[in-house]
Amino acid sequence: MTALRCLPAGDGAVLAELGSLAETLALFQALGARPAGVEDVIPAARTLLVPFDPAVLSARAVAAWLRRAASAVAAGSAGGLVAAGGVSGSPGAGLAKGPSGLPHAGPAAGGDPSGPSAGGLAADAGRRVEIPVRYAGEDLEEVAGLLGLTRAELIERHTGTDYLAAFAGFAPGFVYLAGGDPCFHGVPRRAAPRVRVPAGSVAVAGDFSAVYPSDSPGGWQLLGATPWRMWDMDRAEPALVQPGFRVRFRDLDAPGAVWSLPASVGSAASAGSAALAAAAAQAPSREAAGAPAPSALPGLSKSSGLVDSSDPSAASAPVSALAAASAAAAEPAAACEVLDAGLQTLVQDEGRPGLTRLGVSRSGALDRGAMRRANRLVDNPPGLPVLEHALGGLRLVCRGRAVVAVTGATAPVVATSASGMRLPAAAGHPIELREGDELRIGRVRAGVRCYVAVRGGWAVRPVLGSCATDILAGLGPAPLRRGDRIPIGRLVPNRGGALDAPGGDAGDAADAPEASGAAAAPHAPHAPDAPEAPEAPEAAPPRAGERVFLDVIPGPRDDWFEAGALHRLLSQDWIVTPQSNRVGMRLAGAEPLVRSRAGELPSEGTVAGALQVPPSGQPVLFLADHPLTGGYPVIAVVPVGQLDRLAQVPVGAVLRFRRAPRPL
Repeated sequence: MTALRCLPAGDGAVLAELGSLAETLALFQALGARPAGVEDVIPAARTLLVPFDPAVLSARAVAAWLRRAASAVAAGSAGGLVAAGGVSGSPGAGLAKGPSGLPHAGPAAGGDPSGPSAGGLAADAGRRVEIPVRYAGEDLEEVAGLLGLTRAELIERHTGTDYLAAFAGFAPGFVYLAGGDPCFHGVPRRAAPRVRVPAGSVAVAGDFSAVYPSDSPGGWQLLGATPWRMWDMDRAEPALVQPGFRVRFRDLDAPGAVWSLPASVGSAASAGSAALAAAAAQAPSREAAGAPAPSALPGLSKSSGLVDSSDPSAASAPVSALAAASAAAAEPAAACEVLDAGLQTLVQDEGRPGLTRLGVSRSGALDRGAMRRANRLVDNPPGLPVLEHALGGLRLVCRGRAVVAVTGATAPVVATSASGMRLPAAAGHPIELREGDELRIGRVRAGVRCYVAVRGGWAVRPVLGSCATDILAGLGPAPLRRGDRIPIGRLVPNRGGALDAPGGDAGDAADAPEASGAAAAPHAPHAPDAPEAPEAPEAAPPRAGERVFLDVIPGPRDDWFEAGALHRLLSQDWIVTPQSNRVGMRLAGAEPLVRSRAGELPSEGTVAGALQVPPSGQPVLFLADHPLTGGYPVIAVVPVGQLDRLAQVPVGAVLRFRRAPRPL
């Protein structure tokens, strides 16, 4: 095994670099039980990214754990390692090695290509997915010419062997497929990425093949398209292919071609693979083949929405949109109706940790501290769903009774009764609302995002265990719109462990206005239970044009840049451009950061706070909805403790970076 390099990716992750994909997967399988504080392990082409909690564990301890496992792999003693350099039952076991040390997922000598000899990750050894492809991609002829093959020879080689699903990244359901015919190894990406690659596109680049699960930008070479949906939230397992599976491409136009889905997934896919094969062979479009159009991709409308917590059937019933779920909600439940959502209002919580196997990054609230403060102000657990609202203009009207709190950016917070009377209200304090009362957040004066919590939490249906909206992955509830009705959770734990209604006890119902329009009872001051500890004051958020100082930890790929690049990063102003969102902040500086290395960086895991540098030399500062993996080098990373501040940096602000010590 190549000597392991452990590189810092900020103060909350270690990037372990190895010599090949085979070595990476062997180490991944050898790690075993994770130490307390290790949050995930994200495999990629030649690296393992290990995010950890710096309050529990140090980078040096994580690196020592990785080195011990690597030494065991090299010695062949990590729980059944084989001489070939893999782990028994892992992708390295029983796999022939192609060029560059990549595993070739064909059968071992004399083995059955449909049997388990190709290996797999963990319990998925032997699971095999056949993917029908119509080979008519835009780059098919160009790639054939590059490889010195005819069109027919290229198709024969691409369908001639199994591939190993090595790791997930880029987007949910996007899995890097290793192995295949060696002729495809080293195929370059396109010089200029396409703005839109259609869902279902089958592509090659570097040492991998892949299928795009959704419409997205992309720079891989397109060979064809499949009618299968790689990611579908209506299936029991949303990802058609997961790391450890074996994949075989089949030519859709070949006479008599047949294929099948894995048994655990097939029941949710279609009436049968043979019927779909016939339909797909007659009509190349996804619609004709029975696959939904891109606008109906999972995680947007059909897989997410709001749910009335009083209706037990709503937890499992699919909904088409927020408004549809709201219309189905029982009328007695308290709710807030959106009169104006402003520029953007999303539902957020603490995100989706631990789903990197599916290509899903964590996402969640950008300013987690503000989210937790808002929840504590209304006596909620700190991670309940909140509304994340950008730049002001949000207007909500209460239907029933509620206690809300607003934190985050500096903005006027106004509450008025149904009759127009001004009510006591201020950011950073609990606000009582009754039937017909309106909450309004004015134009943000400093910062970007406000967080609105309600006692009992917003009753939003979880998607993959979280209510967070991930704008890159298209997971979670759609952005709020005028007319959406957001139900409020009915019960929350009180200090003694019992359950209380968010509006008070059952007698509160008598205080609600009658349906005939009778006036509500006068507002009485709300006195929630005293918090367990005083709330720490929020730091003043920055304004456009102000200079914001942030620490950065060099690496993990600062050695990919010219000697003076790190100095340029630290010595000049970086303006936050309008091309910024929850995925990342695009920065502009007078002097670009110039690389010293040519070629492409093999895809590797990324973290929030990473300063990734594309060929333009103008960095992108990743935020919560960043892609799981990336192929541009990261010159430095903002420490974990300063990520919340990034959420409040507006367009037009000026960033100045200060060097912080490396933890490794």
